[in-house]
Amino acid sequence: MLRIPTGASARDWERISREWVAESGHQPPPGARVVHGCILPGADHGPQSAPDRAGLPPALVLCGMHRSGTSLFGQYLMASGFQLGETLIGPLPSNPYGHFEDLAFVELHERALERDPLHPRFTAVERAQAVQLVELRRATGRPWGWKDPRASFFLSEWAAIIPEARFLLLFRDPLLVVDSMCRRKEQDLNTRAANSGALGSWIGYNRALLRFYRAHPDRTLLLSVDQAIRDPERTAGALRRFGDWPFQPDLFRACYDQKILQTRSLVTRPLNLRLRLQALLLHQGLLRASEF
Repeated sequence: MLRIPTGASARDWERISREWVAESGHQPPPGARVVHGCILPGADHGPQSAPDRAGLPPALVLCGMHRSGTSLFGQYLMASGFQLGETLIGPLPSNPYGHFEDLAFVELHERALERDPLHPRFTAVERAQAVQLVELRRATGRPWGWKDPRASFFLSEWAAIIPEARFLLLFRDPLLVVDSMCRRKEQDLNTRAANSGALGSWIGYNRALLRFYRAHPDRTLLLSVDQAIRDPERTAGALRRFGDWPFQPDLFRACYDQKILQTRSLVTRPLNLRLRLQALLLHQGLLRASEF
């Protein structure tokens, strides 16, 4: 089994991905294509959306807790023609189509989180770097954005830096996320401590999403991934209404692989009951606030 060092940085993950692809001979499925190291279905379906009223191309920030379908939606956005970066974290056994994470944005978030994990904020230097990244992406003139779960903790800062940006916030059943996170590890201990740690992370990420959604409902689309994969027509329709972009339900179906994103867990996992109740109540609040 592939070993990912504890505390590995995004650059470590990007390097390990390249090495694993080269050593394993990992190949895309028939008919798929490789773009910037990640795997997309079919031909280019790039949208022809007009710039907004300020003359800027559409911008979309995609985030949510790890193992919550953000890579699926990153693949869908990129297959639909959005530019998600050129140096992307690619495939690994637990994510064989790629992570679709732009290394420049991920490293910016990592530095701020490492400095203050409880109350992360950009420094003046980091904010200047963020502005520079945005200007480079805008200059392409194409619909653009990025996917990074860590962006969940910087949404207000990005909202100020990118006035034209929309935010696609994804959430998934907390028990499915815990199961996925624990199975991804080299050794799934299935202990109360390990499972509850993953559940605590789910609570932290999704509280941040719900807080931002309530502050910026006009700029935010909050989606349940569990419901989205059951109804691609409704999912594509919600995205079209959200940003007036020509998202196609058939392309979403082509991106979704039920072997990668499971809809039920076959494992019983012991959990801290207090955290489980908090997660249940938060999940209900997210469902009430979500698009569908």
